[in-house]
Amino acid sequence: MRAFRPVTWRERLVCLFFPARCLACGKAVRPERLFCPACAAALPKEPILRAFPLEGAEAGRLTVASSLLYEKGFRHTLHRLKFQEERALAGPIGQMMAQTAQALGIPFDGVTWVPMSPKKLQRRGYNQSQLLARSV
Repeated sequence: MRAFRPVTWRERLVCLFFPARCLACGKAVRPERLFCPACAAALPKEPILRAFPLEGAEAGRLTVASSLLYEKGFRHTLHRLKFQEERALAGPIGQMMAQTAQALGIPFDGVTWVPMSPKKLQRRGYNQSQLLARSV
């Protein structure tokens, strides 16, 4: 997985006042970096794949791909996106998700999200899944 992303001049300007942070540990990093050097060295070399059994008449398996495990610092980063209104995290996380799909060679025509209940959407003010899907 690449630890870099393309950055616009606008994003660079914003980072002068609000530094970019490593998606795993939260340390300040250059705007084009997704991870600090220490976390980048510990990244999995390949996407993480898990297969889940399906029940029913044509029981099979559902294979799910992930960029990172939902643990430690990355779990905290996802919680910041979801519960602490750090919507700007959707951009770099979405780019990382797109890199994972590209690494697997998965062709796709579009990306969608799971809608939230109107009550939850009103309380939170945004749908983090929608933000991630738009970024991917």
